[in-house]
Amino acid sequence: MKELVEIGKGIWVIDGEMKKGIGCLMSCFPVRMTILKMRDDGSLLYSPFDLEKVSSVQLDKSGKVKVIIAPNSYHHVYIEAYAAAYPDATLFGPTRVQKLHPTLKFQFRKKPSPPTRDQQMKTNTVRWGWPHFDPSSPGHR
Repeated sequence: MKELVEIGKGIWVIDGEMKKGIGCLMSCFPVRMTILKMRDDGSLLYSPFDLEKVSSVQLDKSGKVKVIIAPNSYHHVYIEAYAAAYPDATLFGPTRVQKLHPTLKFQFRKKPSPPTRDQQMKTNTVRWGWPHFDPSSPGHR
């Protein structure tokens, strides 16, 4: 089991790896799930990580899981397992993730409005290129 690491007050991460590919073409990618303590003592999970490698007892220490976010179509693989384990949690994800998981009930998501100049300076958003990314997916800094 992977351990929660507290990196700040009410902020935990779990690091691991995800294997993709076939046979000798297998690649390992680093993954990280972030857990945030909410004001109502619940918790928010960002970019769900393999549930079999995470102790539900550890997750419950951060508070009842109330929100699960699959930020883009590369960080959604385990959302169905989390939705089953935490059926009362609210799910968020971009349109593409919602289409990849049609049986899950995602919170309504409005089409994003164009960012202001100030917001453009503070974010790194992918707006072209990789077809698997939703246009509103945040890029890594």
